[in-house]
Amino acid sequence: MGVDRYQTSLLVAQRFFSTPQVIGFATGTDFADALAGGVRAGVEGGVLLLIPPSSLGAALPAYLAGAAPWVREVDIFGGTSAISPAQQTGIQQAVG
Repeated sequence: MGVDRYQTSLLVAQRFFSTPQVIGFATGTDFADALAGGVRAGVEGGVLLLIPPSSLGAALPAYLAGAAPWVREVDIFGGTSAISPAQQTGIQQAVG
């Protein structure tokens, strides 16, 4: 589907979660965070996005900005050791 796990998670979100109320974030390098986060997001009817270790990627902020009017909850899985404070700030800025 995508060229890597990050693009694939974004493509799934774009296709099936255009107006998500819940968005979860996990690093794509630690399956435990994504496993727990995926269950949590699924129970809430939301989506889990994988993000690379050092950035949000090029296309993710645009998806988040488009989804922002519907988002009521943002969950970060793995804390700052998995998703840096700078990435968390970028997520908050994109969602609003």
